[in-house]
Amino acid sequence: MMVAVAEQAVDHGQPFEIVAQAVIVRLGDGAVKLDRLLSDQPAGLGDLHLRRRHRAGARRPIVPIGRTVTPALSAASILAALSAASILAALSAASILAALSAAVLNRPSRRAVALFMEDGLPVLAVLLGRGQPGHDLGLDAGRQVVGDEGAVFGARVEVHGHNLGRRTAWGCYTANKACSIGRMRQMFDLTGKTAVITGATKGIGRAIAFAMAEAGANVVVSSRDRERCQETARAISDAGGEASGFACNISHLDELQGLVDYANDAYGRIDCLVCNAAVNPHFGPMATITEEAYGNKAQDKTWTAHFRVEDWNMSRDWPYQVSALDGAAHYEGLIRRDPVEKDEIVIAAFTGNSIYDQHGGDIPRADLVENIKKLKPDLLFFSGDQVYDHRHHLGYWLRFGRDFGEVIRNTPTITIPDDHDVGQANLWGAAGKKSKIGAGHDGGYFMPASYVKAVERAQTWHLPDPFDPNPIEQGIGVYYTDLTLGRVSFAIIEDRKFKTGPEGLVPKQGPRPDHIRNPDYDPQSVDVPGAVLLGERQLTFLRHWGEDWQGADMKAVLSQTIFCGGAHIHGKVGGRLHADMDSNGWPQTGRNRALAEIRRCFAVHIAGDQHLATIFHHGIEDWEDACYSFCVPSIANLYLRWWDPEQPGDNRQPGMPEYTGRHRDGFDNRVTCWAAANPSPESNGGDKLTTRAAGFGVVRFNKRRREITFECWPRNVDVEDPGTQQYPGWPKTIQQSDNYGRKPVAYLPTLNIKGQSDPVVQIIDESTRELVYTLRIQGRSFRPKVFRDGIYTIKIGEGENVKVLSGIKSLEPHRAMTLDVE
Repeated sequence: MMVAVAEQAVDHGQPFEIVAQAVIVRLGDGAVKLDRLLSDQPAGLGDLHLRRRHRAGARRPIVPIGRTVTPALSAASILAALSAASILAALSAASILAALSAAVLNRPSRRAVALFMEDGLPVLAVLLGRGQPGHDLGLDAGRQVVGDEGAVFGARVEVHGHNLGRRTAWGCYTANKACSIGRMRQMFDLTGKTAVITGATKGIGRAIAFAMAEAGANVVVSSRDRERCQETARAISDAGGEASGFACNISHLDELQGLVDYANDAYGRIDCLVCNAAVNPHFGPMATITEEAYGNKAQDKTWTAHFRVEDWNMSRDWPYQVSALDGAAHYEGLIRRDPVEKDEIVIAAFTGNSIYDQHGGDIPRADLVENIKKLKPDLLFFSGDQVYDHRHHLGYWLRFGRDFGEVIRNTPTITIPDDHDVGQANLWGAAGKKSKIGAGHDGGYFMPASYVKAVERAQTWHLPDPFDPNPIEQGIGVYYTDLTLGRVSFAIIEDRKFKTGPEGLVPKQGPRPDHIRNPDYDPQSVDVPGAVLLGERQLTFLRHWGEDWQGADMKAVLSQTIFCGGAHIHGKVGGRLHADMDSNGWPQTGRNRALAEIRRCFAVHIAGDQHLATIFHHGIEDWEDACYSFCVPSIANLYLRWWDPEQPGDNRQPGMPEYTGRHRDGFDNRVTCWAAANPSPESNGGDKLTTRAAGFGVVRFNKRRREITFECWPRNVDVEDPGTQQYPGWPKTIQQSDNYGRKPVAYLPTLNIKGQSDPVVQIIDESTRELVYTLRIQGRSFRPKVFRDGIYTIKIGEGENVKVLSGIKSLEPHRAMTLDVE
């Protein structure tokens, strides 16, 4: 058993509580040791936090003044301040610390926190303001002034509220008094100097840019957003300062070089640097940073505690407790026993958990949590996109834990990352190569490898050991593995870890390299040599997993997305897309190889990602000759999709919608649609998240009947209410044998097996040495189907107790023969 404790890290915008103290995990009456703690904590920095601790050599502790300061400061602001203080020769450390810490609190509040210098040490102070109802005091920017009272704090205080507009007053404050603005303006003069400020378009960076321009500097305003750079530069110019804007992502060395070249070309020199941008590949003074940090050789900027217990006893429930920070943080739950005796194993499955602010914010998850508690599933599966912020994984991952912690703490849970978790719009992992494009179409990972590894540790470290732990390029790990629960064996694969990017490999036939809008294109033209889907390593894993039935009666594959183009309309009404290479329908050869391995063990496929719930029965050589897939709906929807073929499906069941039945997807793959939870046809109406066509899936494995039932529930319903309806087309029940729906050409003799109940049977074609399939049968009698006339080997049993029958000739379907097997 392994459990990964939530990370505490220097991550942007998080409270500065990063000291890795003793962490204890209690399981039942015992405790387990910390297996390892990965940390990039620099020497001396760990004691700089908002608790009563002394820095080495300091004459006094850093102590918060007042009772409301803990949520206010962030690690990023303090690190930026310390780095700036070591570089800016033109400014005093005290003034920069004051300016940075003040500006980071740039939001209206009746209570604000200031960081200033006293006796050479940073000190926290509280600025309290009073106003009429609806009037707030906001702390916007500050400078430090040395006067008769010693170090004091200068700030621009903005009062705003109902019917007030915005009023600004300048003043200097200590804890209880003010001084004149004239004394503050005597602090420094930057006339003729050039200041480069990253992250300068809002909040702390914008305040510093205005303050430096007021002091006479030529300011280069930089952030990732080109329009905001230009807007901020214009605002400074309109106020009488000198400024220009240049867009730059400081996590990329080539863009940093461009920023330096621009500043030198524009103003002839660089005198001051304030590194305020959110991405920070290095801890410590900026003077000590090296190019190695940008080459992704640095360790992750996270603290992750990994606990491991060998030979875990799964025959009983185990309560556990996790405590940290001297008991200030406390968490407890239950590790459930393996429900091997249950006839039915229930999985609840989810995808697309965006709570990103730019998507409209946080839609409550209470309805999902309450329904999970009512359904009492044996396993939870989150197929990816738990985190939609592409630069700040930790904060949003902790929010995911906040939203679902009530059920995750007591229910076995599988989480895997997808493209948005690792900071990309789409993911074509290409075995770990470095992508040069934010969208990743050229293949590989755009974010630094350290970021990707941190994401995968947080979201997959609780899984069993990977089948083949060797890392891919850039040292990025793998997590594809298997887990058996309640005698159902789950293969957990990484659809996109090895997948090839389309750019430069196939001709562009749409607005993006992965979108094909030409309905007359030849699908075979994109199934080119060198296009990889799962990769050889994962295909080898699926082969081994499919043959291993130890402790299992049924099998399922869990992954990010489905093996076909499962939607025709993308994003909005009228947004018809002929083919989407981001789906696992491309490349077709890789898709067929993956389905061939999955059907060899009669496994069903469960996935997400498409934002649209569907049930497809896949075909390789013929219709319905491979497995079923269930794509579960997103938790919340912004980018809607529809399954809307232009022609009615063939071979539809009576009364079923025209979009069901047999179709060819945009890659000419054979798919039979049984259900699609299409949204209503009106426009989405903006760029905000909704619960339209959203929900979650439930999969029930009935081991006694060898049946699999798919359920698809909308949001904001009560699953126990008899009047609650699932999406049209659900529930649907299939037989385990339907996942290898290939029509038999012949049969082998019926096996009458003595001495074993429900044995494993494996069929091998002797002429090709090809594994046909492996299956745990029910009972002691089984008539194996085969798909060509020939001679076969039959293996019966498992482990050391295997009976091998060689040279077994196939029979025509109408002929019967019996083999007694001891």
